[in-house]
Amino acid sequence: MPWSMCLDSNLATKADIRDVQADIQIVRGDIEALKIQTRADIEALRLTTQADIESLRVSTKADFDNLRQSTKSDIEALRLSTSSDIEALRLSTESDIEALRLSTSSDIEALRLSTKSDIETLRLSTSSDIEALRLSTKADIDGLRLETKADIETVKGAIASAKVETVRWLVGAIGFQTLAVLGAVVALTRTIH
Repeated sequence: MPWSMCLDSNLATKADIRDVQADIQIVRGDIEALKIQTRADIEALRLTTQADIESLRVSTKADFDNLRQSTKSDIEALRLSTSSDIEALRLSTESDIEALRLSTSSDIEALRLSTKSDIETLRLSTSSDIEALRLSTKADIDGLRLETKADIETVKGAIASAKVETVRWLVGAIGFQTLAVLGAVVALTRTIH
């Protein structure tokens, strides 16, 4: 195939170019129609969404108002219920405290009487124990006094005996010293003569 034939078959003619331009115009028209339709759809969606949002806002506001009113009434009912419960608890507590006070007072009085009785019994018992101890101590003191007198008499006898012995010893010592001095004088006189 010659080169010129190859070029002729691949080259577009004016009619081909017009057909392509017409096709391009049709596609452009389709794109423009699609743009217009998309804008209309977006605007419709925007308006629908705004309407839904407004409807939801109104519905939510009504729900909030209903919830607020319901919560207020629930809180008021709870306040009244709690108030009556607190009052009942206060009355019950006052009654319990009074019962406890009365019970404690009677217990304290019983304890006071019991303690007074125990103290009196202990006082009597202690008095008799003190009297017995006094008598026992007096008997012990009397016994000690007698023993002490006997010991004093024994010591006096021992002292008297020691005096006699001391006197004997002194007399014996004086006598011995006298003899010794006389013996020394005699010996001196002999040696002098």
